[in-house]
Amino acid sequence: MMMISCHCDPSKCQPLSNISETSLEPGQRIRRELDPCCEILRLYCDASACPPAIEFCDAERTIRPRTTVGTCCTLQRCENFCEVYADGEITTRSVGEKWFNMVNETTCMNYECLRNEANETFINSIGIQCNTTCPEGFEAQISHQHCCPQCVQARCKFDDQFYREGQSWASPDGCLLYRCAKDGGFLSISSSRKQCPVVGNCPEQNVVERDCCKVCNYTAEPRMESTTAAPVEQEEGVDFYEEQSYSNHPCKRVCTLGRKPETCYYRFRLEWYRTLSKACYNCPYNGTDCDRPHCIAGDGVRRNVAVINRMMPGPAIEVCENDIIVVDVENHLMGESTTIHWHGLHQRRTPYMDGVPHVSQCPISPGTTFRYTFRADNPGTHFWHSHTGMQRGDGAFGALIIRKDNDIHELLYDHDLSEHVITVQDWGHEQGVSLFAAHHHSTGDNKPPNLLINGRGKYFQRFAKTTPLGTTTTTEAPDLEEDPSVTTQPEAIPVEEVPEETTIVDVPTTVAPTVTTLDDVELLQASSNNNLKTVLHANDVRHRTKRQSRTVNFNAVVVPESQHVPLSVFYVDKGRRYRFRLINAEFLNCPVEVSIENHNLTVISSDGFGIQPLEDLGSFVSYAGERFDFVVKANQPIGNYLIRFRGLMDCDERFTSAYQFAVLRYRGAPEDTEYESWPPYDYEAPGVQLNSLNRGPGAENVITIAETNALDQEDLLLLRDQTDYKFYVYYDFYGKDNPHFHVPSLYGFQQVINNTNRLYTPQLNHISMRMPSIPFLPGKDVLDESQFCNETSVRDRNCREEFCECSHVIQIPLHATVEMVMIDEGFTFDANHPFHLHGHAFRVVGMDRVSRNTTVEDIRRMDEEGRLPRRLKKAPIKDTVTIPDGGYTIIRFIANNPGYWLFHCHIEFHAEIGMSLVLKVGDSSEMLPVPANFPTCYDFKPKLGELGNGTGSTRFTTSLLLLAFAVQTLHRLL
Repeated sequence: MMMISCHCDPSKCQPLSNISETSLEPGQRIRRELDPCCEILRLYCDASACPPAIEFCDAERTIRPRTTVGTCCTLQRCENFCEVYADGEITTRSVGEKWFNMVNETTCMNYECLRNEANETFINSIGIQCNTTCPEGFEAQISHQHCCPQCVQARCKFDDQFYREGQSWASPDGCLLYRCAKDGGFLSISSSRKQCPVVGNCPEQNVVERDCCKVCNYTAEPRMESTTAAPVEQEEGVDFYEEQSYSNHPCKRVCTLGRKPETCYYRFRLEWYRTLSKACYNCPYNGTDCDRPHCIAGDGVRRNVAVINRMMPGPAIEVCENDIIVVDVENHLMGESTTIHWHGLHQRRTPYMDGVPHVSQCPISPGTTFRYTFRADNPGTHFWHSHTGMQRGDGAFGALIIRKDNDIHELLYDHDLSEHVITVQDWGHEQGVSLFAAHHHSTGDNKPPNLLINGRGKYFQRFAKTTPLGTTTTTEAPDLEEDPSVTTQPEAIPVEEVPEETTIVDVPTTVAPTVTTLDDVELLQASSNNNLKTVLHANDVRHRTKRQSRTVNFNAVVVPESQHVPLSVFYVDKGRRYRFRLINAEFLNCPVEVSIENHNLTVISSDGFGIQPLEDLGSFVSYAGERFDFVVKANQPIGNYLIRFRGLMDCDERFTSAYQFAVLRYRGAPEDTEYESWPPYDYEAPGVQLNSLNRGPGAENVITIAETNALDQEDLLLLRDQTDYKFYVYYDFYGKDNPHFHVPSLYGFQQVINNTNRLYTPQLNHISMRMPSIPFLPGKDVLDESQFCNETSVRDRNCREEFCECSHVIQIPLHATVEMVMIDEGFTFDANHPFHLHGHAFRVVGMDRVSRNTTVEDIRRMDEEGRLPRRLKKAPIKDTVTIPDGGYTIIRFIANNPGYWLFHCHIEFHAEIGMSLVLKVGDSSEMLPVPANFPTCYDFKPKLGELGNGTGSTRFTTSLLLLAFAVQTLHRLL
């Protein structure tokens, strides 16, 4: 009890202040004291009441708290939110949360709550200029899902006419009645057939069709039965062909707003087949026979092919966004496995459907079927292809087109037609595996002699030019008043075929070609000053070639076998605009330059992602695995115009000078045009070129892919100066004793007697990829990850000098931001490599060619000095990109798709011998479980000496089966 002095007057004391417990800081306490006559409340610190220290703010133990000094305690605060002041109120947003609002009619602000390096939260904002101008029939509406107003269909469009809601109209023949009505909240067009009266008792020969209805015409003359009915076999063949080509598949439809997703089923039969088979009848000598079902014309030279449903390209899959695609792949190959990859689809939620052998699945064995099921969630121009061996080069590929409603580019074209899909492939006259064996085990080359467009084309015989190499021979453009289908060229003088051991090169001081027969030389090639390079031995070579062409330049004459093979023809109407979709399905190192005679091109998309339209281009270059969408304006006089495809790099004038043509035919132009002569390989494609070979930014008349502008909304996390992870991935061809092709004690790299027998091995960071016996993704719970390797884990080995091979895996946490600096050192060959990433798309933020060659050390130093510029805003989005020889390409992406994803060179000869690595995104526990009854595969190696009679190995086999069963059971329970 407090004692109050007798000299105190309690009545004069102030009442006690009301201090709430909730207003106290951590560690503060309240106690009563006498001071000196009156009772007061005093605050004091109690260290035992301080909250315990916090080491990390998250369960993953990656975010440390921010330390602040309070009145009584030192506190660790985990601020996982941002305070937002809006409309007079303060609200909170979680870290990582994004939101937006319109600040005026044309500007929308994107916000994101982020954390800085000091673990303090802040709000990052980016303004976006909105285009509120909508095409005819659409109106701008604000939604909660999009920052800018979206153009939403307000009227129905049918045959270039617009109809308001509730309006009806008849088809031109009056048989159908259409109506514009709302279905599920969206406008759509419904149709109903005209109601016809029932035909009574009427002789069949008197039944006629009138006004879309069958009626009885008693005055009609009796019909004479035809005596030449079509053979039943032919009708069955047509039906079978239509079934397997899926040319009239119900999912191939107009993708209107408000449509319902469909389940689209396809049956793919992969088998060995033959060009100019019995199905071709008299093709190529009768051009119309080349269009028969199951006839693969190629370039008129017979060879074996591996194809789906006896088509090359295989059946096109054309669906709408969010449809479900189901494909049964039946392997009818004899003794060879397969898989199908859906190039351009990221397989979110369906990683086991990616179609990569030993990564996402086991190979499909001969005689078995694998069902792929996935959602078409990434609209654009894509393609499917075999991801096993050389099958893609042998013909196992086809288009995969996913259309969507309200396409942002619709105002730029009038027609987007299935028949305007262009597929380019490099083409030789022997099976890919035969070419592979000859190149890797002997002196065979890897240079494609030809190109095909939609599976067909001419094959040109090489004739040496009468003018020296480098002397420009121009071809005058045809007078528009004359027939534009015929292009003149200088007279070609034939020369005899030269054996493989010799090389013909045009020397500037002479007209006749000079023959060189040095034993150890396959290194002659023309330099930029039109003189011959010095002939060097292999140790001195910086840019050497595996095999030189028979002539360095030529004019061309079609060989007799392909004289009548019809070119691919693309029909247009004068005055209309057409969207073309080009797919590069090549499997060797042959970039293709595309141009159209007397027409400019407008490129609007690459790899399925829209870019700001690039108008009035003269040409563009595509690399293996890339896709480009472009618009052609049919604004020239009616006629036939050549679409020109020129092979570069291994297809250029140093080697095979491979090139091909198709025809852009205006309706009304002659259809029986025979070309008496063809433009030479070195024709000029005037104007600006997109995606040029080995060119950097700033070059004259060149636009690199890194200089294009994306139309998709920015990924705010990728706009930071630094990403969570950065990897330098460098490569070249290295002269090592790769034991797969050079046995050191017998025929090592330095031991072989002919330079052309030396195989240079392409490697990423001096590592060749070796796939595990159990596929990465299905075996994620049983694989020994200590067997994975990367540049860091092999530092104790001299991989720069010796051959290193292992399961090359880079591990990345889920949702991390990643930057990869791809470097082509470019010492051994004058080559070029397109790289493809599975499971993700990426932003191309930088690209340049430093010199003829470079090193990873040079690029690292330039990066540290700030000499690798990055353009982060509006960087284009792709899944396949080239790296300039002697240069670099920088890509960024968010690793938000858990699984194992292949990253590889898309040249098959390089990928098959290890020019790849695997990205492990997320922990195994964050990956989707293995589907029920998913096929398994693994090594069978019982103990040495045990007989394979089912007794000694029972325990081993049973253990593996029980393990696989236990894993699948556990996944189902979870």
